[in-house]
Amino acid sequence: MKTGGRILVLVLFFLSGALGLIYEVTWMRLLRLAMGNTVFTSATVLTTFMAGLALGAYLAGRSVDRYARPLRLYGLLEGAIGIYALATPLLLVIVDPVYAWLYHALGDSFVLLGIGRFLVSACLLILPATLMGATLPLLSRFLSQHRESLGRDIGRLYAFNTLGAAIGAASAGFVLLPELGVTATIAFSAAGNIVVCLAALYLARRGETQLSPAREEGESGAVSDRREVARSAAVWGLAGAGFASMIYEVAWTRALAMLVGSSVYAFTLMLVAFIAGLGAGSMILSGWVDRRRNLLLFLGGLELVVGLAALMVVPLFSHLPFHMVEITTRYASSFEFLLLVQFVTIFLLMLLPTLAMGGVFPVVAKIYTRDLAGVGRAVGEAYAANTVGAVAGSFAGGFLLIPWLGVQNAILVGVGINLLIGVYFVLASKWRKGWLRGALALAAVGGAVIGAWNLPQWNPLLFNSAPYLYAYRYKASSMREAVDLEQVMTRNRRLLYSEEGMTATVTVVESGGELYLKVNGKTDASSRGDLRSQSLLAHLPLLLHEDPQQVLLIGLGSGITLGALEQHPVREIECVEISPEVVEGAKYFAGVNHRALEDPRLQLFIGDGRNHVALGQRSYDLIISQPSNLWIAGMADLFTREFFEACRQRLRKGGLVCNWVQAYSMRKRDFAAIAKTFQSVFPHVSMWESIPGGDYFLIGAEEPLALTDENFKEVLRTRGLEEDFARIGVHDAENLLASLVMQEAQLKAFAHAAPVNSDDNAILEFSAPEGMYQGLVGQEEIFQLEHLAPFRQTDLSFLAEPAGAAMQAAWSARQAVLRAQLAADREQYSSALAHLEEARELRPRDMELMRVLPQVGEKVAEELVYRQQYQQALALYQRILEVVPDEGMVHYQMGELYAQMRRDEAALEAFEKTVERAPRFVPAYIQLATLYARNQSLERAEQVCLQGLEVDPGNLDLLNELGKLQLRQRRWDGAISTFRRAVELWPKEAQLCNNLGVAHVQKREFNNAVIWFRKATELSLSYGRAFANLGEAYSALGKKKEARRALETALELEPDNPRTRRALQGL
Repeated sequence: MKTGGRILVLVLFFLSGALGLIYEVTWMRLLRLAMGNTVFTSATVLTTFMAGLALGAYLAGRSVDRYARPLRLYGLLEGAIGIYALATPLLLVIVDPVYAWLYHALGDSFVLLGIGRFLVSACLLILPATLMGATLPLLSRFLSQHRESLGRDIGRLYAFNTLGAAIGAASAGFVLLPELGVTATIAFSAAGNIVVCLAALYLARRGETQLSPAREEGESGAVSDRREVARSAAVWGLAGAGFASMIYEVAWTRALAMLVGSSVYAFTLMLVAFIAGLGAGSMILSGWVDRRRNLLLFLGGLELVVGLAALMVVPLFSHLPFHMVEITTRYASSFEFLLLVQFVTIFLLMLLPTLAMGGVFPVVAKIYTRDLAGVGRAVGEAYAANTVGAVAGSFAGGFLLIPWLGVQNAILVGVGINLLIGVYFVLASKWRKGWLRGALALAAVGGAVIGAWNLPQWNPLLFNSAPYLYAYRYKASSMREAVDLEQVMTRNRRLLYSEEGMTATVTVVESGGELYLKVNGKTDASSRGDLRSQSLLAHLPLLLHEDPQQVLLIGLGSGITLGALEQHPVREIECVEISPEVVEGAKYFAGVNHRALEDPRLQLFIGDGRNHVALGQRSYDLIISQPSNLWIAGMADLFTREFFEACRQRLRKGGLVCNWVQAYSMRKRDFAAIAKTFQSVFPHVSMWESIPGGDYFLIGAEEPLALTDENFKEVLRTRGLEEDFARIGVHDAENLLASLVMQEAQLKAFAHAAPVNSDDNAILEFSAPEGMYQGLVGQEEIFQLEHLAPFRQTDLSFLAEPAGAAMQAAWSARQAVLRAQLAADREQYSSALAHLEEARELRPRDMELMRVLPQVGEKVAEELVYRQQYQQALALYQRILEVVPDEGMVHYQMGELYAQMRRDEAALEAFEKTVERAPRFVPAYIQLATLYARNQSLERAEQVCLQGLEVDPGNLDLLNELGKLQLRQRRWDGAISTFRRAVELWPKEAQLCNNLGVAHVQKREFNNAVIWFRKATELSLSYGRAFANLGEAYSALGKKKEARRALETALELEPDNPRTRRALQGL
């Protein structure tokens, strides 16, 4: 075939690669819905798909060299793939009962259920995947006509297919699925296969000549034996390389998910970057293969480059959190451009190792090919070996190495494998003298071992800081406090639990006296801020049901919702949690979740909640769904019409479904779509709010809810829930009933223009991530409290009986608070305060008044303080305390104001009340210690520091203050011990190093002092006091030259410092 025809064949194979990845992505979505959104589902689909590729490559390789028209056969295979793909949605419907039977029959056995699902998936996917795998050896046989260009031909063919796969992944994730949905995407791709089929058949008819098997060339016995050993070693090495490459992909994806986010777009970026690097490497390096005389040496060199480059990438991850903060704050206003910048970052990070990985296959293919007569078989077997290795590496990385060793060490295992393969081929290459080969191998391995040994471990606090989500907060704090980002992102946070599991990285962090449960860095629950919503998610629907006995809770989180559920007299509780690490993390919340996991009524399932509902056979009085944020990949599956329909089918007579909607950083359109989708399934729907503008509950029922305030009061009293309600600020039934937002008619009007979210269109999964970033910059499309105002329930007509005076007052007070929140959202704080005063007159115990009044009051007080109207600010704080006397933060703010006014006694009293009411709020201890020290009460100040350190043992400010107090009391050894402890925890804090140096000076240990002063100046080049101390320490040691240099630098930084000037003059 002429050059033009060969190029067209390459283009067709490019399209084949693109279509193959589109199928993989769409089939993964379909099977995720059928089998559950778990790591086991992903592994099952990936293993089946790649096993089919390997099988197809192997089988085709065994026979292709005997087939005279490979291009024609390639076209027929593409047509068969397209036809089968069209049938996959129907096939899934057919086998859906099989999945249900497996779940019912084998659900108690994780191993048997996994095997059963794997076999079903294999039956579905093995045929098309096998057909896809057969195409590479077919076209290799067709295009490879000359041995001297064999490496180039195979490499370019592999490159075109791989680059096509990258484009296919990008097209599926960014265009086809968001715009067309799953079914139409499959149809579009099948049409693409048919086009490729017809084009290949046309080219075969016009330009394909029958290929005759060439006669194999004989070799001498010794040469043949050596070549056979090299061939076998090369294909085994390729399998090992595939194993290592998938370890990298899995580990890099896990690490990047914590830094870029867990949205569908983020995972698409990572996949595209990895595949594109492989394709580019094969394209670039394939041209070198045929010019290399020593291919074994070239292969060994590539493997060494892969290993060393992957090792070099590891420390770069430590800098990515800061980079993500910078690019997010700079580009978040343009979602598309932000994605582009994120892609470039990820691509460059992976570039060097993936380029080298991409060059390995064409090298091995040429080594493994005896002659042109067997090129198809050689390529097929090599590709099969590589794919089998990749399957094993994916399994080992996700299921063994990361759970056992962690992400960072899993990468080092991959590095070790590449280096071992590289060393073997360098030594086997017969390149020059043996000692030179050994020296090269030893240098590579030695350098890698030294580098790996000296690699710092990734900071788990930094990696779990979600820079993509909290970037603006971190950046603002860094600029306001004039400290670097690392301090802002990690300080005053105590890591209680961290586990890199199979599904996610889960941590529990304590900060400011509050516990946070984080999944892949993103906060999913907290012990204080989310307490009300997590509690009401269970309490509200349980109060609405007359006699709930069987309850299903989807999602565990911190366990607070489960603990609230257990306060009710239900008989059976099922809870489904997808991550076992979350279950372990929830144990740290035992103090606020009523030790929920110990309740004997609880049956805990580790698995997918949607799958449990769809495939289970039990019925429930109440189903509660508490998904994470909508923009996280897979969460939108819990907001589709099909999921809500499955829930409705599992309800007993009179049953309810309660769905938590976290509306912050959500588009108004998406919020309305959730409401419309929910209402499209349930005949009677009401919306309730826990945190107006943030947390909402949709409650669906078969019959209208009979709501009366007297009934609510009776249920609260008979179930003994007063204490649990009081801790979330809900002091009576009226508070709850006043939280109703809408009923059917209002919801229908609110959501009338919104689309219905389904499994097929997946609208929310692709829309929500963009909304998340729009929320960071406050764009107009984001849902706001004011969007509900025109549709809200305006009176008490929803009650089945006339409301009493208390209920009427509660309703009016809540409406006043809502008006206050709307005014506060417009930064009209004086107006907001007036509405809150109105609410206070009506009902001072309204739960929203108690939450909003301190927030608005703080804003108004800040303005009063700015105007130096201190007495008015104090009077405002006193009025707030009349409503919320135990609000520790109000006492704290009063203490800050008193301290600013130099009324130390009053400030001390306010801070003492803060500690009493919020004993885990560490800043109050810091303020107390500072004030006591200022008033010469050094012993009391030290006691306060020690009390605070019991709450937060690693707190930077408390440790620093304690050390300074010990210095003032001339307890030098104690100060040294305290500062050393602090420096161990905070090695990059220049002030700690300086203070440790000062403590050593007091003991006249000037050499030690110089070490720490130098460390302080290295950490902060503008730290004038540290340079002055360094100069004085050098002077005490008689090192006048060094002393002068340090003191001159200090004087440049602080030209008005008389102490530095005197020290310099005294030299």
